[in-house]
Amino acid sequence: MTPRQFNAIFRPLVDRAWCAHCDLVGTAPNNRQARDDWYREKLWSICRIRTTKDADNQAHKKLIDRFTMLSEAGDVPEIDGLSDAQNAVFSQLAESAWRAVSKRHGTDLQFPEWLAAELEQCHVVDHSVANNVEHFDELMSHFAVIAGDAYWIERTATASEIRMQYLIRQKMVELSDLEGQPVDWNYCRSIYRHMHLPLTMEDAEVGWLWKVFQAMDTHVRRLRHSTALASR
Repeated sequence: MTPRQFNAIFRPLVDRAWCAHCDLVGTAPNNRQARDDWYREKLWSICRIRTTKDADNQAHKKLIDRFTMLSEAGDVPEIDGLSDAQNAVFSQLAESAWRAVSKRHGTDLQFPEWLAAELEQCHVVDHSVANNVEHFDELMSHFAVIAGDAYWIERTATASEIRMQYLIRQKMVELSDLEGQPVDWNYCRSIYRHMHLPLTMEDAEVGWLWKVFQAMDTHVRRLRHSTALASR
């Protein structure tokens, strides 16, 4: 493929991929600096080049394949070290988690910044992992909990249970501060009697833990809203 033939195919793909990326993360399409930074980062992550002048025929094919995907699906997040199949399902779940967060209580962060912060909690630096099996399960568990994705919560049940227990303990601390009294698992059992929760949090199935977390999260936000109104 000659450079002219490559550019005739590639440039329109870049345009469409950029528009899809802007739709996903809320960036203005006419932001030239943002587009250039995004484009250079993509070239580097895909082929380790900064300009297509350095691309050979193999790189041409790789770039066309990847930007075709980006033009159809948006700037899906990818983790170096995961397989293509793992990245495909991870990107879908990460976007689902982002939409869930935005719908529940919003965020001041754009998608890339939000994703970077969540990946940091999973000890993923520079979008790269060393152990694709261990990190894949941890990533899918982390974002499944945020998204409320029952399938991946169940599939990564052990990791999800640990994650949910940690989040519920955080909510217990928040509620203790807001209500001025200690909040523990027995508090949850008394408040959510209709759930018929077990005696200990460790005995609760991950599906029930998710429901408790949702209920506590809603309660915390209501209390914070009431406190804010009362202080005006």
